[in-house]
Amino acid sequence: MLLSMSLAGLPFVGADVGGFFGDPSAELFLRWMQAAAYQPFFRSHAHHDSKRREPWVYGDPWTARVRSVVMARYALLPYWYTLFQEASDTGMPMMRPMWVQYPGDANTFDMDNQWMAGADLLVKPVVTEGATVADVYFPGVAEGCSGTTTTSTASLWYDVETLQVVEVTGPGEFRSIDAPVDKIPVFQRGGSIVPRKQRLRRSSLMMAGDPYTLVVALDDGGRADGNLYLDDEESYDYRDTEGGGGRTTRRFSFEGGVLTGRAVEGSGTYSPANTIERVVIVGVNAAPSSVTLHMPAAAGTASSLDFTYDALTRVVTVRKPDVCVADDFDLTLSFAAGSTS
Repeated sequence: MLLSMSLAGLPFVGADVGGFFGDPSAELFLRWMQAAAYQPFFRSHAHHDSKRREPWVYGDPWTARVRSVVMARYALLPYWYTLFQEASDTGMPMMRPMWVQYPGDANTFDMDNQWMAGADLLVKPVVTEGATVADVYFPGVAEGCSGTTTTSTASLWYDVETLQVVEVTGPGEFRSIDAPVDKIPVFQRGGSIVPRKQRLRRSSLMMAGDPYTLVVALDDGGRADGNLYLDDEESYDYRDTEGGGGRTTRRFSFEGGVLTGRAVEGSGTYSPANTIERVVIVGVNAAPSSVTLHMPAAAGTASSLDFTYDALTRVVTVRKPDVCVADDFDLTLSFAAGSTS
């Protein structure tokens, strides 16, 4: 129903977590929370004759597990806010059937047990009590992703928690994915950049000034891109399309070892003080010899940044670039002779 409503022009959709009637077990309540965290409208609600179902009613470990789900939702609010802006401006829903993103893949045409949250996150909920494995369908490179262009020879999907990669070299295929009770299979598409806020707060209002983390998931050609929409999150100034001071959209692109941040042309001039505190680049095949930051608007040499490299997950983590999210920048990964990104 939620996918159909999304396609019918009602993008702000979600279910009453746990069901309006009935009394779900602790496990199924958790599984429902996991699924709803990746839907536009996220809340728990029930009829007054149903049993109480606040997260703390179930007790630990269930309360702690639900808390982690809510934390994951809050971390992705910048991504969801960007999707809401896209829906408002273009009508493209946030919660999308698989075929919307992969119209060339006939296997997705009747698929309603997994979906795309935006263009970049594949979500496969677990809905059976006691299940610890999920069969996830991963579109292949031949089908492509609607709205993107690629010369890739493999389709890459990164687990959002472990950053382990699933590689599909041919047509789309099902893979059996471990899904213990505290995990929902969610994968970030290779070739995408997803903005996050990682600091735990009591409300989204308290997160307003927090810095951003960019998760850069490379495709097999070492490329990725993504958008971040920004406004003051409380006024109607974003409607001032002529002046443009109430909103802006930042475009992040990674290619040839360089991550760039630029304003989307015509998207406005809003300039918040938030910074980027971390850049996580997934799918880097070798450790960089250095990472440098250059600000096109500032004269002088590039500044060197601290970073770590995890060879097991092939992840470069750049710490504290502390560049304003609304400023243009170039972040460059350099490699020793003979190595490649």
